[in-house]
Amino acid sequence: MLKVIREGEDRYSLWSTRADGFLLADVTESELRTWLADAPEGATVPDVDELVRAADERAQTNTGPRSYVEAREFLSGN
Repeated sequence: MLKVIREGEDRYSLWSTRADGFLLADVTESELRTWLADAPEGATVPDVDELVRAADERAQTNTGPRSYVEAREFLSGN
């Protein structure tokens, strides 16, 4: 599973539960799209718009810690 985290104005990071870490950190939405578009043939690539939209929605409602290390709900996948 991949999860996008909003880091700031047009800055995102991409987390992978499979790798248990960040695949991309502090990149623009354009860089995120380019990286996912260059995925190997046959790779399952999630809908980038959906990932970014979910990250933006979480950022608006998240009043808790900004660090993923401190945010248990992030690590649990919520």
